Amino acid sequence: NGITALLRPGDEECFFDESGTGEEIHGTFSVTHGESPVNVKIFNPSDLVVLDLIDTMEDAYTFMALQDGYYTVCFKSNSNELQTIEFSLHIGDDVTVKNVMKEDHLTPISNSVNTLKRGVNELNEQTKYHRNRLIRHKKTTQSTGSRITWWSLTQAFVLIALSLTQTWIIKNLFEKKRNV
Repeated sequence: NGITALLRPGDEECFFDESGTGEEIHGTFSVTHGESPVNVKIFNPSDLVVLDLIDTMEDAYTFMALQDGYYTVCFKSNSNELQTIEFSLHIGDDVTVKNVMKEDHLTPISNSVNTLKRGVNELNEQTKYHRNRLIRHKKTTQSTGSRITWWSLTQAFVLIALSLTQTWIIKNLFEKKRNV
């Protein structure tokens, strides 16, 4: 699965994915539109630079994750024109299935295991998506509930104020008639 990113002149775009300790991280990228090279930096979860590629049009990298967390890939444009970059990032068993082994190297059991791993990875991705969606919807619901509460309190205050004002006006009308 490739991603295409648009880089504006002098801009930097970053992308991240989660990896566990000991998993292999493999990526490739190439500048597909634009004549200027880009700078690429990869950061570990502690925000330390893992890889720094300067002035390159395309490259591939592979390394092992030394800690759990999100690894960030940043592309920085050195150009005065718009650039597009296509890149792919594969982590863990995904690397083995997509890039390293050929079909004839896998036994039927390995194929089954890899199919199960892909299924589990897909399930994990769907779980992350739905968890993030649930968090986003929870924030929206809390915000809406808060607004409804404040709106209701404001309406109640206005109604009480109007009631008191009307009572006072009517009371004053009757008091003026007594004085006449």
